Amino acid sequence: MQQQRQPQSSAASGENVTVAIRNMESRLLRMRRGEITNDEFRPSRTILGAYGQRQPEEYMVRVRIPFGGLTPNQIRTLARIAREDGNGTGHVTTRQNMQLPWLKLDRIPEILRTLHDASITTLQTGGNSVRTVGACPLAGVCPKEAFDVTPYAKALDDHYLGNQSVMSLPRKIKMGFSGCAQDCSFSAIQDVGAIAQVQGQNGSTRRGFKVFVGGGLGVFPRKAQMLTEFLPEEDLLATTDAVIGVFDKLGDRSNKQKARLKFVLNRLGIEEFRKLVDAESAQRASAGSAPIQASTPAPAAGPLNAAAGEASSANGAHGDPAYMRWRSWNTLAQKQSGSATVLIPLRLGDITADQMDAVAGLAEGFGADVRTSQQQDLVLRNVPEAGLAKVYQTLQAQGLTGVRAYGVADVTSCPGASACSLGIVSSKALARQLTEMLQDAAYQEDPALGGLRVKVSGCPDACGQHYLGDIGLYGCALHQEGRLYPAYQVLLGGEVTSEGTRLGRPVVKIPARKTPQAISSLLDLYRTTRKPNERFSAFVDRVGADMLREALAEFTAVPSQEEAPTFYMDWDATRMYIVERGEGECSV
Repeated sequence: MQQQRQPQSSAASGENVTVAIRNMESRLLRMRRGEITNDEFRPSRTILGAYGQRQPEEYMVRVRIPFGGLTPNQIRTLARIAREDGNGTGHVTTRQNMQLPWLKLDRIPEILRTLHDASITTLQTGGNSVRTVGACPLAGVCPKEAFDVTPYAKALDDHYLGNQSVMSLPRKIKMGFSGCAQDCSFSAIQDVGAIAQVQGQNGSTRRGFKVFVGGGLGVFPRKAQMLTEFLPEEDLLATTDAVIGVFDKLGDRSNKQKARLKFVLNRLGIEEFRKLVDAESAQRASAGSAPIQASTPAPAAGPLNAAAGEASSANGAHGDPAYMRWRSWNTLAQKQSGSATVLIPLRLGDITADQMDAVAGLAEGFGADVRTSQQQDLVLRNVPEAGLAKVYQTLQAQGLTGVRAYGVADVTSCPGASACSLGIVSSKALARQLTEMLQDAAYQEDPALGGLRVKVSGCPDACGQHYLGDIGLYGCALHQEGRLYPAYQVLLGGEVTSEGTRLGRPVVKIPARKTPQAISSLLDLYRTTRKPNERFSAFVDRVGADMLREALAEFTAVPSQEEAPTFYMDWDATRMYIVERGEGECSV
């Protein structure tokens, strides 16, 4: 009989993390002595989120941040590691984790211990395991939510962290929780996605979730299918265990390219999959599987000292147009009266050690809390409204106030070929070009364009979630007269709204060097021809892929290498373009 998954205590999870670190360190020493090969050593580091970069002897560590929640001490710890062992920066991912790049392999065991001492870990941020459980970054403060999903995401993350029975699955499992139909945790692209629901009958209410399964992006994108319209909260753990149990039995272990849960759904169909999950769940219930124990995280402390009161008199900020623009762009009213949430856009998801320390200081000073977001940004919650001017001044000094959060210049991007072995093109370099162009007021302040989302990936694997952008781009390589040049597939009309999720439609491939001009032309076309209040997705449907392809045709032309050699070089490159794609380590 398959091993029953029992809830993990925090002590047990901590011990599992410690054992994994010791195992990695021991095997690293054995590799250095030549007793095992690098291939034999690799799984012991990838399960701990330690990935080799494209550059020899350089590594990245991915830190597990359940539901995106970070304490000030944890932020300072990440800043110290970035400053002392890395290149001084961290990178927030679209799954709310933090990556610390440019680390030396021999230092990683000690780095993992430092993280563990701050109650954060990297365990199961790699490998064929249950990965970090995500949640809406506004969970607990959003006026629209059915209820706070934070404790449920935390309970599931605690349950699966260090659980040996979920560390050797056919492929990884990703989960996300949203508090309302806006679905900020992107249920449609999760292996298991849940949206909070409240049912009422005869004057009583009960909590539960609309549950989706089998979503995922990558080369074969699939939207998740609904497993159940309403799952009572007490059945959440048994059902997620059952979904994973069915996947563990039926996932394709022979072909990692088709090993994800979405392929099991595609093969069986949702009706048959439901029957198997119900049977597995019943078996686990009869075996005494425990219900989920969801405890609400401790609320943020009140303002320390007199910081909040003093902030309201910050020098003239209230009369500053830049402050007022920032406040309209990057602050939200909470359901808690007198408190506000501050959205902190990060340039391509990157944050410096000094910026981390500044955000930690704000959280400490105002008794606020911090979350990472799926947009690769930070979210500072429970800020007294009287303290917003002080927050603005601190963030402004760190260069963190010039971009509209979740807007057109808040571009999402994976590292691409600048660091990732799977990257086909330098997506981050292109995204930087787009950010600089789109930060102009003509884009950010335009009522039609300002709220659009641009997402860039360095390859079809979709770490930049290009299918979910109004404008999505992923890297590819094309030929001209026998010579390779870097290019991007343009996808249009993707979005996540309260009406549901739609994936972007592929329209045309554009040379990398012409992509900014093509995007500028596309935005101008939308601005000048849209109907009143027409969303970008509706515009794409109305105009049609053929006409959009024709409108962008002028940007597909590529001169010869003799005429324009830079067309055959990637952004930020100093040599002619070639495809250098290594082996991915995500599923090792």
